[in-house]
Amino acid sequence: DAAGYKALADFVAERLNLNAALSKWTVPEILECDTFPQFDISILTRICGNIMLDVGEYAEYKKEINARRNRRWFGEYEGEYFTLLYACEFLQLFQKHGDFSAANSKALWTKYCGELYKFDFYYRKFLCAYDKLSIFEDYRELAEKVENAYTNGYLVELSVKWCALLDDGVDKNGHIPWAIADVQEQARFYDRQILPFVRKDERIVVIISDALRYESAVELTETLNRELKGESNLSSMLGVIPSYTDLGMAVLLPHKTISLAENGTFFVDGISTKGTDNRNKVLAAVQSESIAITYEAVSRLNKQQMKETFCNKKLIY
Repeated sequence: DAAGYKALADFVAERLNLNAALSKWTVPEILECDTFPQFDISILTRICGNIMLDVGEYAEYKKEINARRNRRWFGEYEGEYFTLLYACEFLQLFQKHGDFSAANSKALWTKYCGELYKFDFYYRKFLCAYDKLSIFEDYRELAEKVENAYTNGYLVELSVKWCALLDDGVDKNGHIPWAIADVQEQARFYDRQILPFVRKDERIVVIISDALRYESAVELTETLNRELKGESNLSSMLGVIPSYTDLGMAVLLPHKTISLAENGTFFVDGISTKGTDNRNKVLAAVQSESIAITYEAVSRLNKQQMKETFCNKKLIY
């Protein structure tokens, strides 16, 4: 009877001139009211207005939004509520981490893995909620505010601080101190993470997802630990420079040396890393029971083909 109820509620709200009355009440006074959808519209409008005015009471806004979760009309305005919720979460981080200061690059790295990654996380969540709105106009200015804060207030400022810390450590020969104590380097990935399994002749699967951000990995780890039997752990690695996909993929393979040809092709121990066939050659050099395969190829396999493809394979990329 939801459609009939809504029609009746709209009819009564109009007869009562409810919108005019709503302006006389504060958000706390109507927070428990859910007879009419106009209550939700009023709450959403006022929270959004307060965010745009930089009142800064984000904890209170989040409390009000969460108080509406079990109310009648929350499902109808879920996109709007979550858009505001993640805007609050994102902007509240600036109150806590406004300057991104750190004593050195390791301290900033640790700070990112512990807390600053949430800027990326809440920004993504905000965009996902905003993109689901049927009408963008009421929240367009809010989206611009969050976008500006993310681009100029977060990305630019964090990059400036990171580069400044690197500059502070440049030696007399102009070498940048790229390595960070106690942080694994991507170039050592195979030796540190994979080689122990190969030596024990145990099966290991490496799934490489280009540009999977740390914040997404945090959420993925939490999801796996919550929904699957087993244990998932997350750690970080210091990438390579230049931050180039082909180089990033090459250093994940077993190697002693890496070289770059004039045409831009990377070679691992003299073997080109371009293409799946060449990567299979690199893996076969350290483990005969190995395979390199793309996601597209895997997705086309049925259950029997999957079994045949990976049967007896110990090292799978």
